[in-house]
Amino acid sequence: MVRFVAFGLGLSALVSVSTACSSTSTNPSEQVTPKPTCPAFVHQAVAHTTMCTAEGYVCGIGYACGSFSQQATCTCTHGGFACVAPDGKGGTIDIPADTPETEVSASFCISQPNPVEACPMDVTAAQGKVCATAGKTCYYSGVNCPNFKDPLTDNCYCESSVQTLKDGGTNIRLTWNCTVSACK
Repeated sequence: MVRFVAFGLGLSALVSVSTACSSTSTNPSEQVTPKPTCPAFVHQAVAHTTMCTAEGYVCGIGYACGSFSQQATCTCTHGGFACVAPDGKGGTIDIPADTPETEVSASFCISQPNPVEACPMDVTAAQGKVCATAGKTCYYSGVNCPNFKDPLTDNCYCESSVQTLKDGGTNIRLTWNCTVSACK
């Protein structure tokens, strides 16, 4: 009798699971719309190997420029991405379609961060705020430690970060990421 009860409970649980997993709905409004995604590399975006469906969706895509990264801004336009890179003068230049990744790194790197963008007043004003020049670093006077003559240095670095959108999707943008020194 005990075996029968255990089997009966197991069968009941199995029926519940199979019922919970089945769906008879054919209502298209109940289907989940995929969240927009960004290509991993600029050449994938401009070669249109990554299609997009969210018109106007913006992706920040980093690319190597020597020992630091810069960022292209790619916007979903007519089912594909159109990308621009910083020009070093506060503007942007278009990255032509079908540009290989090696050409992106070779042709669209600026030799120094954009001089137009000023550093925020302090670490508190910078942390997590939007910035415009990937790789730009700002330095600030930090804490005075008893075993050092000079105060330590804090810094904020403009880099890509992931922003979670209200609809649950993500967007990549440039923000200040700060490192604050502490006495040991």
